[in-house]
Amino acid sequence: MKDYKIKIGTRGSKLALAQAMDVSKRLNEIGFETEIIEIKSHGDEDHTPLRLSKEFGLFTKRINEELLNEKIDIAVHSMKDIPTEIENGLKIVAVLKRDNYEDFFVSNYNVLNLESGKKVGTSSPRRRSFLKILRPDLEIVDLRGNVETRLKKFESNEVDALILALAGLKRLNLKVPGYVLDPDIFVPQANQGIIAIVSRNDSSFNGKISKINDEKTFDLANVEREFLKEMDAGCHSSVGILARFIGNKILVHVSIVKDIRMDYWSIFKLNELNNEINKFRRWYNGR
Repeated sequence: MKDYKIKIGTRGSKLALAQAMDVSKRLNEIGFETEIIEIKSHGDEDHTPLRLSKEFGLFTKRINEELLNEKIDIAVHSMKDIPTEIENGLKIVAVLKRDNYEDFFVSNYNVLNLESGKKVGTSSPRRRSFLKILRPDLEIVDLRGNVETRLKKFESNEVDALILALAGLKRLNLKVPGYVLDPDIFVPQANQGIIAIVSRNDSSFNGKISKINDEKTFDLANVEREFLKEMDAGCHSSVGILARFIGNKILVHVSIVKDIRMDYWSIFKLNELNNEINKFRRWYNGR
């Protein structure tokens, strides 16, 4: 398999390509040749605000279809974009070590000092909900597009601030004014900051690809996805989930905004996950 050229499918944005290049580099290091194939996703064509869209897998579905049709060998996604129920015949075979999971407030002022009535750009229901609770006096503007497109809206003063993923800014080496948001106030989207590699179940090189897998990140990602699955939630929902290792235990924080904000905290061992999900189910259904 050493000289086999793996075709990597990805979206064509600068951020997606940077993520695919990171995976490509790591595969090269273990002996694979690679080729990056750009594929336009549904999310790249549909500019409906995420909170109004009813379609799951906006940024992954078309790429995964090409994977199932064997036009590509693996797909590289931001793991937060992958629905909890992945397509039959596919699986997540590896993840890279998690980058920053926090949100970043792009502004010349921090979120508490921004003048009342100023415009903040985001189409994320989660970010909108947390911001409304913290600063109900600000105007929230729907904003879609890649990172560069959204930053241009800020630079041209169409909005006074943006909320973006810190990991994306770092992967693109972008230096912008602003502040890291407290992840226990702006609880990140599940799997934020994680790059995932998806492959077919029958691919003969899956075992080798798994050599670049970061096991701790994989465990935390699966924990977050199990909580997400229990709520049948995704990027359309006002839900934040963050799992972190504290010694040999996992600290999980789930924040849900409906009419009010509800926060669930727990610490447990990985082998206690099923019991923890049952405990969370009782809490969630009792709200």
